[in-house]
Amino acid sequence: MNPVKRISIVTFAILIMVSWIIWDISWSDTIRPLRSLVNSQQEKKDKKYGAIRLKMVEEQIKNRGVKNEEVLKAMRFVPRHEFVPTNLIYQAYEDHPVPIGYNQTISQPYIVAYMTEMLEPKKEDKVLEVGTGSGYQAAVLAEIVDKVDTIEIIPELGEQAKERLKRLGYKNIEVKIEDGYNGWEEHAPYDAIIVTAAAEHIPPPLVKQLKQGGKMCIPVGSPFFVQDLTLVEKKMDGKIVTRKILPVRFVPLVRKKTEQIPEETEKKIFKDFLNREVTINYPPKRIISIAPSITEMLFAIGLDEEIVGVTEYCDYPPKAKEKTKVGGYYTPSLEMIISLKPDLVVAAAEGPNESNIEKLTKLGVPCFVINPRTVDEIIETMNTLAQVTGKEVIAKETIAKNKERVDRVDKRVKSIPMGKRLKVFYALDHTDLYTTGKNTFANDLIVRSGGINIAGDANGWFKYSLESLILKNPDVIITSRMENQKHEDIVAMWQKYKKLPAVTGNRLYTIEVNWLNRPGPRAIDALEKMVEFLYGK
Repeated sequence: MNPVKRISIVTFAILIMVSWIIWDISWSDTIRPLRSLVNSQQEKKDKKYGAIRLKMVEEQIKNRGVKNEEVLKAMRFVPRHEFVPTNLIYQAYEDHPVPIGYNQTISQPYIVAYMTEMLEPKKEDKVLEVGTGSGYQAAVLAEIVDKVDTIEIIPELGEQAKERLKRLGYKNIEVKIEDGYNGWEEHAPYDAIIVTAAAEHIPPPLVKQLKQGGKMCIPVGSPFFVQDLTLVEKKMDGKIVTRKILPVRFVPLVRKKTEQIPEETEKKIFKDFLNREVTINYPPKRIISIAPSITEMLFAIGLDEEIVGVTEYCDYPPKAKEKTKVGGYYTPSLEMIISLKPDLVVAAAEGPNESNIEKLTKLGVPCFVINPRTVDEIIETMNTLAQVTGKEVIAKETIAKNKERVDRVDKRVKSIPMGKRLKVFYALDHTDLYTTGKNTFANDLIVRSGGINIAGDANGWFKYSLESLILKNPDVIITSRMENQKHEDIVAMWQKYKKLPAVTGNRLYTIEVNWLNRPGPRAIDALEKMVEFLYGK
């Protein structure tokens, strides 16, 4: 054979082998050369977000226990800031969901990583996502697996996600605009399915489209309460096994294609307790309360129909229990709040709400802050809330009656000489003598009712010593009573302190804990009751 031809054949064979190796490496990233180039250029353009993204992964995701290196790698790589609205781009890497329009959100980074890890995705897998939203979850999955199908029911979001994913160079993601409840039968079966909205039950079509040996991750439960993040496994014999993993809150799984966008209403600006100017749609039609005392005030001024969400601790009036729950007092769900489409959220300035107020404001949710600390301020606050919500006429009579009741108490107390006023010890919990000093709402009620708070020389709430209690020798002891406690049982527990005149003289009283500790309308009931305890009817 001609030496030149022999060299040419060898060279050709080597080129074929090298090409195969290069193609194999490229294919291992699922036709990613173009996407990698695009993302590389994007990274250069948005270099400032790289360090923030790495910090997000370390602090919010890895430190919370996500260990799958492929998942962590994907979270480090996908430019989350490309998937949030431009005006909220500064929140892209923060530890909370972000609204993306149409009453939907991009999930908290940790939840995205956690749910992805639950699926234990492998490179060769084909995955279905229900609830495309911004496309972020699909992009994270596409960094790990060969093929991602994603379904979005809201056309505008679906089209935006298509354009975004195409611009970022994702070739292994296909977006379909349809009802995700029914899955994507033509492309089934799937190695894994992830549902990013709350379903009241596990959709049978999705179970059917799950491959034997496959896994599905889905939040299950009422769309307006705590849901269970559930892992569904289809065993090789076809048996279905479900396991609840942790409580979560997701926006509801939408089952219709059209979303009615609310009409524009009049815009008004009000100043809240923090002296912030709050712009709201006036009058607000969808109000959320994130404190029990606020809920009681809103109901009292006639906002029964406008209240769409309250905390799990908002138990009065009874109708409050029927309202959608947005989480606890300390742990309200921002995602749930956003899903309820509020045009006003009312929050208390003190306690755990400070960070929530800041987050809600950043998310564009009108948040009006109040902080009543005395009986007078309760009445003033109710009047302010009536103005903010357009209920001045309806609330006028209620507020006036409450003012009259307080005035009657003031008149009676004023007639009692200081030398004849009784010393009071208030026990939030009689078992450890936990009490209140000055600068608290409870102290205001004690003083306003004509009592002298024996712990009033200290500030705030604290544990009182038995020695101090005996030394100060109160005339009256008032103890908080929980709903499941009986007055007689609490009185009996005080009998061990026989040295106290309040005990020997049977001046032991109990009062429903929420009357005294919630700065709301029932505080006036507490005020009247305390005057009765001290000085009779």
